[in-house]
Amino acid sequence: MKNILTLCLGILISVSAYATHLMGGQLTTTYISSDTSGSLYSLELDLYRDTLGIDVSVSQNIEIWSLDIMGNYNLISTSTLSLGTSGTVSTMTSVYGVEIYHFTDSITFPANGSYIVKWNNCCRNQAIINMTQPGSESMTLLAYVNVNNLSPNSSPTFLAPPVIYLPTNSIWQYNPLPFDLDGDSLVWGLTVPLSSSSNPPIPDSVLGYQFLSDTVLYSNSAAPFSINSSTGEITWES
Repeated sequence: MKNILTLCLGILISVSAYATHLMGGQLTTTYISSDTSGSLYSLELDLYRDTLGIDVSVSQNIEIWSLDIMGNYNLISTSTLSLGTSGTVSTMTSVYGVEIYHFTDSITFPANGSYIVKWNNCCRNQAIINMTQPGSESMTLLAYVNVNNLSPNSSPTFLAPPVIYLPTNSIWQYNPLPFDLDGDSLVWGLTVPLSSSSNPPIPDSVLGYQFLSDTVLYSNSAAPFSINSSTGEITWES
């Protein structure tokens, strides 16, 4: 079995002085141990902020949802991750500046079953051009966790950091080096980013999203934006 990892990469084609802040992020869970109280997992949350935008809060909220026998998810707990106590912050220096917030914590799932770990905040970077109104769109990260103390399972993750800026008019390749601690088979694909939730916990998709593979607006037809389903490598020429 395997978990689903959500990674959002904000690829900046233009820059706005009025940008909001969220560029992307990653949420992962890693199995540690099990006992009579449940299964203990470590939780890692990475957030990427454009320093031209508003600040990221030093406290972030995480929700835990459990799937019941009727097929409905129920909120069972929330926790707050705070810099200086359960996490650290570092800064990536670039032309315009990007901050990377890294939060860590541990969570206990009380019983075997299916869970969703959810993070949500607003708003996305206004410089994103392939959404209708990115500056008013929330960003949601989800980790689906199948808890079984007899067959522990962890989220896949990315070993290579995301690329913030890239050259234009040249073929560009990037491999985030997807890795699964349990040795599960991974298949990669592109999907529409997630916004806020009108029917929690599953969020809605952002409005007016256009794939970068569009050869009229974003890609050179000789090398349209694509992802290798086996390796996770991204190829693109803008």
